[in-house]
Amino acid sequence: MAVNDVDEHTTVIAVRGELDLATAPRLKWPLVDAVDSGRDRIIVDLAAVTFMDSTALGVLIGARRSLGPHAQMAIVCTNPDVLKIFEISGLDVAFRIFPSCSEGLEYLQEDAAR
Repeated sequence: MAVNDVDEHTTVIAVRGELDLATAPRLKWPLVDAVDSGRDRIIVDLAAVTFMDSTALGVLIGARRSLGPHAQMAIVCTNPDVLKIFEISGLDVAFRIFPSCSEGLEYLQEDAAR
């Protein structure tokens, strides 16, 4: 797990390995910390995640709901198996998913400028 505060509004949380019932708290607590510290642009980088279950989806949904009305969350994901979890659950339309962190950051910065 790596947390990188890009600026006073933006945080990137990068996760590696598996995200399941046992490991989802590794994602939850940095998300809670980012929201509690007033970050309103959050990128969750799942590019190095090899497996994800519904527990991790629940963590992402909970974090999204806890964000303010003008806050944004972007997901970075390139693993076809993990992308399939988003598609099967229908959450691929609820989250903005990007193939790279730079594209996610660009989206968040453009959205903030509007």
